[in-house]
This record gives sequence, C-alpha cells and structure tokens, in this order.
Amino acid sequence: MAACVDIKEDLKAYVDGELGNGRRSAVSAHVDGCPQCARELAEIERYSNTLRALDNAQPRPELRRRILASLPEETAPVRRRAPWVFPAWAATAAAAARRSA
Repeated sequence: MAACVDIKEDLKAYVDGELGNGRRSAVSAHVDGCPQCARELAEIERYSNTLRALDNAQPRPELRRRILASLPEETAPVRRRAPWVFPAWAATAAAAARRSA
C-alpha cells in the first residue's frame, strides 16, 4: 500500500517526537488502522527504548580533563569599529560646524 510506504518513512520520527502535529496525527490514524504498520511501530519503539537504556555512558574524569586541557584559552573578542563609523561622525561634525559659523 502506497500510504504504508509514506508512513513507514515517518515511524522513527514519530517515536522520537520529531513530527509536526498534522503529520503526527496522520501517522497515528494510519497506525490505528494498519496492523502491519502498528507492528513495525512497536518494533521501532522496542529498539528505541533499548538504545535509550544503554545510553548512560559516563566518560572517565581524566578524559574530561584531557579534552578541556586541549582546548585553546578563551580570549575576549576584539572589538573593531566599523569602517564607516568615523567618516560618518566626522561628516556630521563638519556639517554642524559649518551651520554654526
């Protein structure tokens, strides 16, 4: 079924909560009436839950220290004046001086 092909492309995004409301509603409605897509959705949910449960690795403290030590020192950004600021200011001052003279 053509609709199944379109829906199957969105099942992972559906599980991950990445679909907009309209598309999410369409996928949900299709899955409610399609046993094959419902089975595939259940399988994707099982895999996603298993992978989330495994995603608890913590790096060793020495690795964190090594990574942070390898980063360059943070320096304050150099503030540069836009090249047009001084000429515009100077032109305004010159015009004001001519008016008052």
